[in-house]
Amino acid sequence: MWALRCPLCDRDRESVASVPAKSLLERAAGLLGIAPFRCQFCSHRFLACRWGRHQSGHVPERREFRRIAVQLALAFTGDQVRGEGAIVDLSIGGCLIRSTLQLGIDDIIYLRIMLPRQESLLELAAVVRSVGSRGIGCKFLRAAREDPRLAEFLREQEAAAAKSDRA
Repeated sequence: MWALRCPLCDRDRESVASVPAKSLLERAAGLLGIAPFRCQFCSHRFLACRWGRHQSGHVPERREFRRIAVQLALAFTGDQVRGEGAIVDLSIGGCLIRSTLQLGIDDIIYLRIMLPRQESLLELAAVVRSVGSRGIGCKFLRAAREDPRLAEFLREQEAAAAKSDRA
């Protein structure tokens, strides 16, 4: 059986995740066994045959990108706010922040994150999408999702997680 690969960056099936159908066309394609997928590293969304792929019996994930548990210190600024916190999970599409500072939904914030083994700060722009007991959910703006250092860090974290799962 052929392996699912991202048609844009050619990453293998470990980097590709099934995502919810967004359009009428994607829903109609589902009747023919074709489903939407998204590359977790280049963000390319594409349709592919889902037959023969492992389908778990649980409710499908609504998120477009896989989250990775992390513990990264950060500082952030917004329109009239400046604070610190920690990123507790991270994906190419966004993050979950724990902070004592209150932010509002749709606030735009600028994050400064020190990644392990990096000499300079990773600076990303994000919009606040949710605020709750778990933390502040942020979606990265397009330019942030294209940052090569973020993509490389996530690749390293996924590889380390997969290695520890196999051990």
